Amino acid sequence: MAHSVPVEVTNPPTNMLSRMPSPRGKNSLRFRGKDIETFLTEYEHFAIHANLTDEAKCEEVRIYFSKREKRVLDILEGYQTSDWVKLKRELRSLYTSSAERRVYQPRDLQRFIARKRKISKLNHFDTYRRQFLVITAGLEARNALSVYDKDDYFWSGI
Repeated sequence: MAHSVPVEVTNPPTNMLSRMPSPRGKNSLRFRGKDIETFLTEYEHFAIHANLTDEAKCEEVRIYFSKREKRVLDILEGYQTSDWVKLKRELRSLYTSSAERRVYQPRDLQRFIARKRKISKLNHFDTYRRQFLVITAGLEARNALSVYDKDDYFWSGI
C-alpha cells in the first residue's frame, strides 16, 4: 500500500496582467488626475483578482496613468521603492481635492430649477428627482435649505 504524501499546491505562475483590464479602450481603467479614490478602489479590485503582490501593484499601476500623471507618479517615493501602502498615501495626498464631492450652494439649486426641461416620461421625472436630491442633500446637511423650501423648489423646477 502506497502512502500518500501531502503536497503543497501553490498558484501556478501566470501572466500578472492576464486578468487585469486593458488600459486601452473607451471604458477602460484609466487615471487622468481626477477621482483617485474610485481609481484606487477599481485598480485594487482587479489587482487582488489577478493575485498581484504589493510590489507588482506599484510596477503595473503606471500603464493606467495618463501621460501627464505618469510624470507625477515617477517622482513619488512609494513608486520608486515599490511600497504600495506609501504610494497610495502619496496619491491620496496629492489628488484629494479632486476626489472631494462638490459642495453645492443655494445658487446651484436656483440655476437647476430655472432650467427649461420637458418631463413627458416617468424616466425624465426620475432623472430630475435624482439630480435634485443630489444638490439638496448637501444644502440640507448644512442647514442651508429648509424642508418647506426644498418642497417648493422641487415642484417649481418641473
